[in-house]
Amino acid sequence: MSDSLSLPWASDFHCHLRQGDMMDTVVPMVEQGGVRTVLAMPNLTPPLTTTQMAVDYGTALQKLAPNVHFILTLYLSPDLTPEEVSKAAAAGITVVKVYPSGVTTNSDWG
Repeated sequence: MSDSLSLPWASDFHCHLRQGDMMDTVVPMVEQGGVRTVLAMPNLTPPLTTTQMAVDYGTALQKLAPNVHFILTLYLSPDLTPEEVSKAAAAGITVVKVYPSGVTTNSDWG
């Protein structure tokens, strides 16, 4: 019996990858750390509220870490419509996140 456990890769289902210089620093480190699947949180400034915003964010993330599968999310805003949710689902975005205003980083939009 072995005294160790070896994982070929890991998943992070609550990951804040941020924007700008912070994103440029964090995203490659996620991949270097052995994470291969990431649920990317939508609380950016502004938050990811449309399919196109999420797709554009995913493209930027993929350029920084091409071997990571990013699961993209939308922020549940008062303006999010059923039509936009359907559009997002058609684009492979299957997660919508809710967070109250002022309780977490970049939650001023909540």
